Amino acid sequence: MHMAAGVSFLGMIPNQPMKVLCLQTEIDDGYLKERLQELKLDKELLDIGANNFMITPRVQLSFSSEEIDEIKNSLEEKSFKPDIIAIDRVSRKGTYVQWEVDPPG
Repeated sequence: MHMAAGVSFLGMIPNQPMKVLCLQTEIDDGYLKERLQELKLDKELLDIGANNFMITPRVQLSFSSEEIDEIKNSLEEKSFKPDIIAIDRVSRKGTYVQWEVDPPG
């Protein structure tokens, strides 16, 4: 929301408010709304950012060419051209690689 309002976030300072698309795959709408309310963001920041921030409802993504086209078409229908696309997590399911570090000596 900060970048959408043109406010510094994690050391990044946008020159102007940016269009932000958040593709979220695991959080349902109720929990997401609750989390956003917990942030207690400034009303002015919310007012500016609201027009520049779009978040998807919970979706399953495999990033197939069909899904990418569907997302692209949906954005075109809404005339929303994001500067930033954020993806929460691809999946909690699946195989993960665990890196092991051998201690020196």
